[in-house]
Amino acid sequence: MRYRIAQRFLLSNVIVLSLLFILLHYLKKDDLTRRSPKFDILDVPFNHSFSLGTGSPNDSHSSKSKFIIGILSQDSQIELREALRQTWIPLLKKDLPLTVEYTFVLDNPTPATLSELRTKQDIVFLNSSYSGYAVRFGEKMYKWFRYVTEHYPDATLVAKMDDDVFLCVNKMFQRLSNLKHRRLYYGWQHNKEYMQIDEMFVVLGMDLVLRINQRKYCYRERSQCNNKSELVDEGWGGKSIGLWLSVYDDVLTVPDNQNIIYYNRAMKPPIDIRKEDNFCQKYLLYHKATVSDMVFLHNMTTAGETNK
Repeated sequence: MRYRIAQRFLLSNVIVLSLLFILLHYLKKDDLTRRSPKFDILDVPFNHSFSLGTGSPNDSHSSKSKFIIGILSQDSQIELREALRQTWIPLLKKDLPLTVEYTFVLDNPTPATLSELRTKQDIVFLNSSYSGYAVRFGEKMYKWFRYVTEHYPDATLVAKMDDDVFLCVNKMFQRLSNLKHRRLYYGWQHNKEYMQIDEMFVVLGMDLVLRINQRKYCYRERSQCNNKSELVDEGWGGKSIGLWLSVYDDVLTVPDNQNIIYYNRAMKPPIDIRKEDNFCQKYLLYHKATVSDMVFLHNMTTAGETNK
């Protein structure tokens, strides 16, 4: 009898300890992998908008809000930068529903990029501490947001995008004009359970940028950082931003996957742009565009607008 009691007692302890281990393991998981139930993920139809409700004079529908784009680029990608300058970037000067300004964002100056800056006047150097593929991209996001806060304090929306993205200017900025909100978090979402918009094109409202800037970037090892009070770097910029925003319960997330053509190395290209009648009548942007893709899409878009 005593043996059975001791056996049952031991078994019950094992079960309790196992449950405690599972609970502790769950609690130690990254905040990024657990979406807060208060985190609003909104399905906004293309021609719809939602109420601003922020009380900011910069957000009035009667005046144009300012939208700032930082295009992250590597020193060697001068051909891509030039392709953007010759295709969709000049269209930003058109009569758009938002006032749009752009700049290329590079890590650190070199003789070649300094010469390019003197000629083009559209480059900002972040003076990043790290370089390399997916190495501390969170620091680049942090420094870009600090730059925008200092130089464009009146902005309503802030974006970071890659230099291999072709924007369908008219349709994209009509869409963002309908969504402009100082707590907006917009782009291509990786997973409904994750608070992660891909960094190839991610838009944040200025209130979220200001909140991020109130926290310090953690340069220590990740395990020594506190996500609630510091900015923890996940390597990728988009993943880092998602983690930073996970501590707030009032972020307005608008995934737009159905209108954005996203590509990564794990996927085949989802469409053949050369078989499309007019890409920019259907979609907002094309990711992983080559120089020839940029020229093709620009010529197609220009011809489509001429034939209207």
